[in-house]
Amino acid sequence: MRLCKAFSAINVIVLLLAAEWVYGAPSRQLTDVTGPLPIGQWFKNKTTQAVSKASKEFYDNIFSGSFPSPEWGGWWKSDAIYGTIGTISYDATGKVTGFTIDAFISNDTYAYAGVLTQTTGTNSHFQTAPNVAGQSAEVMFNTRLTASFADAGLGGTQYSNIRAVNYDELAWYCTSSSEPPQHVLPTDGDYRVPTWRFGDIAVGASAYRELQFALYSPAAPGSQFYLWLHDAYNNWWDVLANRTKSLKISKYPDSLFQDNGTAWPAESASNCSDVSVFYDLKSYLAVERGSKTPFDHYWWNGLPATPNEMLQMKATAGQTEPVKVYSVTLKASGTGNDQTDITSIRVVLDANQNGIVDPGEALLGSGTYPTDDGTRTIAFSSPYTIAAGASAHFIVAYVMSIGLAEASTYELSVTAVDARSAVSGDPVMVWGLELASCTKTVLGQAPTKVTIGQAKLLPAGTLVMLENESLIGQGCYGTELFIEEQDRSAGIRVVIAEPAEAGYGEPDVSIGDVITVVGWIEGPGDAEARIRMPGIVRTTGRNVLRPIGMNNRWSGGASFGLQEGVIDVFNDPSGSPPLLPTPAFGLSSIGMLVRAWGTVTYSDDTQIWIDDGSSLWDGTIHPQTQIPVLGICVTIPSEWTQPIPAVGSYVGVTGIMRCRYQSGVQSGSELPIVRWLQPREPNEISILRTPSG
Repeated sequence: MRLCKAFSAINVIVLLLAAEWVYGAPSRQLTDVTGPLPIGQWFKNKTTQAVSKASKEFYDNIFSGSFPSPEWGGWWKSDAIYGTIGTISYDATGKVTGFTIDAFISNDTYAYAGVLTQTTGTNSHFQTAPNVAGQSAEVMFNTRLTASFADAGLGGTQYSNIRAVNYDELAWYCTSSSEPPQHVLPTDGDYRVPTWRFGDIAVGASAYRELQFALYSPAAPGSQFYLWLHDAYNNWWDVLANRTKSLKISKYPDSLFQDNGTAWPAESASNCSDVSVFYDLKSYLAVERGSKTPFDHYWWNGLPATPNEMLQMKATAGQTEPVKVYSVTLKASGTGNDQTDITSIRVVLDANQNGIVDPGEALLGSGTYPTDDGTRTIAFSSPYTIAAGASAHFIVAYVMSIGLAEASTYELSVTAVDARSAVSGDPVMVWGLELASCTKTVLGQAPTKVTIGQAKLLPAGTLVMLENESLIGQGCYGTELFIEEQDRSAGIRVVIAEPAEAGYGEPDVSIGDVITVVGWIEGPGDAEARIRMPGIVRTTGRNVLRPIGMNNRWSGGASFGLQEGVIDVFNDPSGSPPLLPTPAFGLSSIGMLVRAWGTVTYSDDTQIWIDDGSSLWDGTIHPQTQIPVLGICVTIPSEWTQPIPAVGSYVGVTGIMRCRYQSGVQSGSELPIVRWLQPREPNEISILRTPSG
């Protein structure tokens, strides 16, 4: 296989998995075919002679850029069925004797409830099909590709100069109005079209086979096929196509041609196809990490011996029939001793899908690990049935022992799920394994339960627990949160670096959630006192706090414990060094949700300054007039699209009261700390009066 373009296709699909499925290559239910005996596409195994049939056909239509579109293609467009010439073989005289095709099939099936217009299909043996009606994102089981441009080398009639070499099956092709099993050989047709099996292809995945061919009559240099084959090789032409106008194996024998990415390539010659792709539908179970899987978190000796969540697993049954789950198999890892440190593994049905083991939720099974880093299959007390097309959520939780060694870590992965058809009892395919849990780390001491205000008075590095705090803001990419006491007495910034670095994404919380966090109190370093922690311990309710209104001078406040105070003004506004700051006074409101008002004194692309008459000065100098800019700085994210309030406007702003070092001003040997206001949403900046009144 030539690596460059072939493997680039595999790389691209990884990126596509992160996108939301909107459209994709269509597939056709072959029972929709009208005409003689619409019973699917039939195949015979080359070795065993066993006969089977497929129920669906898959296509590689292009996408025109609008939805819906007559082309109805998907993410892969015409490359959903894709093949390039991999190698060319020659004899001693330079004639071509054979070649290979690197063939890929990429499953970009998708969910769509409507009718796909202009997808009617026909073939040359008296069958037609209507527009495709309705689509599902589904696993393609027993996927097959048929090459209607190639002969199978069976003797007798030679259908093409191209002979397939390494095929697995032969596909039925009608020469009359009859299909298996009512056919009469050889008058009605025969198993004659070379077919390759590509296995099972999950949604968003690709499968590869090398297709090998020989020529009955070698192609001499300068001949039409010789020149075409070398053009295809040198230019990386896609030589495999199957559009929706082609129904089943539309024509045999057919021609090998370039799929040039147009809507209906070579339509007049071969109904837009030189191959066909078929697959089956089966029961299956797709598993994935649930959105409420906990973040990495801490455990400490003395916590109650209750289930502590490690993983939420979402399991979705295929569309065809219900699935029963009998057990899950877990593999332990981490530095702790899983055999002695974990007294019980529990698998619980997460009935309300919140990722927490709540009272009354059904215990499906339990067990222990036989060894450290061991494997345990947790058998359910009775199989759990998931309806066709439905999902269920399961929680894997640990009950921890006591006396655990400091810094011990615990992790697990789901390596297998025993799932069977609820109709036949046969095992079904399980997609999406393995699933990794969060990481639990043991702390050597229990955290001190304190309020936010109390935390700021403790020495830096103290491990604290802040219970039942209201979430008032979230920073970029989920790496920081802002929490406030429910009595609105204090607020603080929470830095969450480790979960984001571990790839767990943003915390699944929203403003107004009541949360409990554990972490270390840290002092100045970036001007703000903060809590550093690896994740949210628990969400316990909702309480949306209202901002506290305050004038400019009372905002920010004086020093309080680890939180240094801000400055109001400098005593030498002329800018002559040294600039001596005047400290602010009053209660510290850094980290709290506040509402402030003022006239806009200056603005740029991402900031405005507002002054309510307090005449605060944070050291900013107007770039044109070179005079001090008075007021509190309000940051406006560049992605917000609303107009920035004009200078002279009177505005009200709700946001998180924050502070920072003013890098443009040196006060003695230290940089001064100044206040700034961070609104959370565009509608938190209200224009109360324009400059014109």
